[in-house]
Amino acid sequence: LAIVERLSALYSSAKSAKWDARVDPEAVFDDETDDESVDVGRRRAKLEGHWLTLSRPSFPGNHGRNDFSELIYSLGHMSFDMFRPTDLICSIQGTFNNVHVIRDINERDKVMAVPKSLMKEVRRGDTLLRTYDIVTAFTIESRTCSSFAKDPASPNQAVDQPIHGIMTTTGYALPDPEFPHQLSVWFTGGKLEVNEDADLDAWKSLLEDANANCAEANTKAAKRNFSGKAKMFAAKMLMGAKPPEDVGGMDTDGTISYMFGRPLGGHGKTYVDVLYMDETLRVVRGSRGSVMVFARVYEN
Repeated sequence: LAIVERLSALYSSAKSAKWDARVDPEAVFDDETDDESVDVGRRRAKLEGHWLTLSRPSFPGNHGRNDFSELIYSLGHMSFDMFRPTDLICSIQGTFNNVHVIRDINERDKVMAVPKSLMKEVRRGDTLLRTYDIVTAFTIESRTCSSFAKDPASPNQAVDQPIHGIMTTTGYALPDPEFPHQLSVWFTGGKLEVNEDADLDAWKSLLEDANANCAEANTKAAKRNFSGKAKMFAAKMLMGAKPPEDVGGMDTDGTISYMFGRPLGGHGKTYVDVLYMDETLRVVRGSRGSVMVFARVYEN
């Protein structure tokens, strides 16, 4: 943490710290410009792009590591308890952060779920609106995983072979009008997708009933326990949550989704501070104090 603080102090005193989340990157970070007053670092240190998370995931409730030393978490802790079985154990292979400016007016108008305090700012359209998606590559661990092989109640006991999936948490970000390095972030929903066609049948067998409407499910798997019902009630009241069972359950291709109609957030409430950023590295601190390190992923 001391290294991060020193890096942040160095960044704040450098020319490249002129990077400003409020300024359109196309207007500032143009490498073809002849304006020598625009520092090269300032031009190239773009927030936009695909980033690989180098630090450990920010999901709560880590369950240790699997047999390949990959961190493992429950599906519930990975997804705000939206996807079930919430106690299904999954290992994480990689987490990515995709950030892009939304320039198309029609695409911007489709962003309907916005924190109340930010709604006017988004609708005016005079400030940069960015995507801030979190994409996680994960594996549903099989019953042979030594971390829980002795737990007969684990839903992973029904998993014969590892099942590979992708979880996308859809997010957006606005620059804070007061702080040039700060982005106010909110999340509007998410989805699970099978990552390999060969896993689709096992994926459906494990997750379809568990995320179906209770009236349509063939088993008791779709019923939330008392604690789960209480959490879902709170999420619906506070955030307008619509879990998978309320939005149609599983699609034919295995996709499962949820939505937040009233996402939490706002300037000074839920945000990330960019502590350091250059062409290849980004370090941010979240509003709860967690520090995340990212490396840029080049499309080529």
